[in-house]
Amino acid sequence: MKVRLLFLLLNVAFMQHEKFFSTADDSIVYKGQLIRDVLWDYKGHGSVIGMSNWPQKFSTCGGKSQSPINIEFSKVVKNRKLELKFGNYYTPLVRPWIENIGHTVAVSSQDFKKHWITGNVVNNATYYFHDFHFHWGVNSAVGSEHKINGRGTVLELHLVHYNSKYATIEDSVNKTDGLVVLGVLYKTVSTQ
Repeated sequence: MKVRLLFLLLNVAFMQHEKFFSTADDSIVYKGQLIRDVLWDYKGHGSVIGMSNWPQKFSTCGGKSQSPINIEFSKVVKNRKLELKFGNYYTPLVRPWIENIGHTVAVSSQDFKKHWITGNVVNNATYYFHDFHFHWGVNSAVGSEHKINGRGTVLELHLVHYNSKYATIEDSVNKTDGLVVLGVLYKTVSTQ
């Protein structure tokens, strides 16, 4: 089997919830499963809270601009005027590092301002690349954070960018225009 790109998902969700970064509390971890001593996941089971209960524990969750999302093809409206431009994406990262962040692997580099995106889909602002990380699961139907027509995929890649008007990603995280995360969903296909 090989993995083939299924769908490029532009998640301009301008993340505002506590899942991403915080320095206010040592029990909050970057993109982790433990936030303020609360175990969470997307479905919920036992003492682990699911997505439908996130707003009860985290007041900034449950909004309309929040991840994860389910894309229903029957409701998608095509707009050929939308554009997204990539700057220097064919240029390799300078001295990238790989980090185990507990539930996935993240790759980053010190040359944050070298790679960027812009275009009318992001209000013509420039967003600098910060890192990429993965979401995967135990089988080919589970793993991606987002879904298409209610179905997950084996793997999802997130390319995290922050708005250039902020000095750092930490400064941008709680801003409504602070982050743009590009999601790429993969699926397994038979090579036979």
